Amino acid sequence: MRAIQRLLLMWAGNVAALFIAHLFVDGVDYGDDWWALLIAGLVFGIVNTLVRPVLRLVMKTAGLPLVLLTFGLALFAIDVLMLYITSWIVHDFTISSFGAALAGAAVIWVVHLLLEAAFGIGRSGRRK
Repeated sequence: MRAIQRLLLMWAGNVAALFIAHLFVDGVDYGDDWWALLIAGLVFGIVNTLVRPVLRLVMKTAGLPLVLLTFGLALFAIDVLMLYITSWIVHDFTISSFGAALAGAAVIWVVHLLLEAAFGIGRSGRRK
């Protein structure tokens, strides 16, 4: 049961983060269709669960020089890519430019940071 609660909480957090990114960043849009926002939150969670760990592992091993040269900003590029993948999968969720993707990923990161601090759940799924 806790796994289901965690998944629902993460989905709600993704929806909230995407919604706030839409509010603060011109170019992150879901077309005022709440279903598109809900589906985008679900897809964003799935993409972050399945694709992100693989890319981070590759960047931390084979791409380590790039990570070191960019002071870790190359890892942030993975978050931008996850946002783009979500926009490619969900038709009504759009990212209009690379700048919007950068700003949107930054806003989403801050929202997730605040939600994790507020609800005490880290990436491992255990309460802190």
